[in-house]
Amino acid sequence: MDSYKAGSGQLQILLSTDITTIGLAGSRATVFVPGSGNPSVPVAHSVDATGDIPISAIGLPSSLKGKRISIMSKIDLSIVGDQEAREKEFNKLVARYFLDGGPEHLKKFEANFQEVTHSDDFNTVLIFKAINIV
Repeated sequence: MDSYKAGSGQLQILLSTDITTIGLAGSRATVFVPGSGNPSVPVAHSVDATGDIPISAIGLPSSLKGKRISIMSKIDLSIVGDQEAREKEFNKLVARYFLDGGPEHLKKFEANFQEVTHSDDFNTVLIFKAINIV
């Protein structure tokens, strides 16, 4: 699993996402303690139908260490022609995630498309990304 070093600074850790698709998309980021059973806390979300999350302060390093950021994006490709066209668009999808503010500075992560879920007809795509904050 991917990880990001939070460090011990006093500046907020920043998150942003870049979802590249011609479909309609929405994204939401939450933070939680793995294995705790406690609910996740929303920290950022996309603001339009692109699925991109603008640069968002998600917490201080001291409050994020030992937690996991989970980002889920839902993409609607039903506006893209027939099933063959939607499958082609699915294969062009790109999902990038950026964290900044820790000692690693700006660090880019990409979605592992072996873990992407899609409907049989490629109308709906779900992309999940998890990053441990260490």
